[in-house]
Amino acid sequence: MALFGGIAHAPLAVMLMVAEMTGNLSLLAPAMIAVGISTALVGNETIYRSQLPDRSRSPVHRHRFGFPLLATLSVRDAMEPPVPTIPSTTLVGAAKRLLADEADGAIVLDPEGRFVGVLRPADLAAVPEQQGATLAVSALLREPAPPVLDADTPLDHALEQLAQADVSWAPVLQAERVVGRLHLRDITAAYRQARPRD
Repeated sequence: MALFGGIAHAPLAVMLMVAEMTGNLSLLAPAMIAVGISTALVGNETIYRSQLPDRSRSPVHRHRFGFPLLATLSVRDAMEPPVPTIPSTTLVGAAKRLLADEADGAIVLDPEGRFVGVLRPADLAAVPEQQGATLAVSALLREPAPPVLDADTPLDHALEQLAQADVSWAPVLQAERVVGRLHLRDITAAYRQARPRD
């Protein structure tokens, strides 16, 4: 316990693991002392080359430590109206004309107004002009589906989902209906507005 708990920087996990494997808790109290001394002696040394000292240095968790205020805000506080939206039956040629000035793309809805997917400008640009006159935008929707956010999701979780999917915005749904969209710039704006109040 002392050797591996110290060098792996996992003192609690190793103590519990050995106690469970042996079925005996009598060594737990002296193990705490031994592992504590071992951890103090080892310091920052580790057997894992890529192990980071703490979560604040991890690229995945960095935004949580850099923007703790985001955890107190929800997607509802920052989202914007869900525009533009286009029906899934729209032809690609017509969609290119409709979205000519829209750099972010559009939300695609079925005839009942339910969310179907997200159409990015790159998807439209990849379709030749000849096919655009007969091909509907529903055929361009990618698998797997893009991230979809709930209106009550904390902004730090929403930012993490956008970062993991490598997209700049995502639709916001409530009861299977699109109620808005959240862009990275909306998160920044909401953070700046909330910072003076907190």
